[in-house]
Amino acid sequence: MQRGKIELRQIAIPQKCHFPRMAHFVFKCPDTSSNVQHWTDDDDAPDDSYEAVTCPACAKLHLINRKTGKLLGEK
Repeated sequence: MQRGKIELRQIAIPQKCHFPRMAHFVFKCPDTSSNVQHWTDDDDAPDDSYEAVTCPACAKLHLINRKTGKLLGEK
């Protein structure tokens, strides 16, 4: 009985992977008091720029400062 040959193929893997830079921050949900992490584009946004984020803890929409990670109205 003859056994089949196993053919090995090389997989091309790029030497350098260029992923977009992402900023990570944690904010506290005002409704559940849970710490929630969020990723956003790491771009040069102005200090007063806010991003609308759907909170996974309470499923509500929060406005978060892109630079500081603080909620709109938080001191």
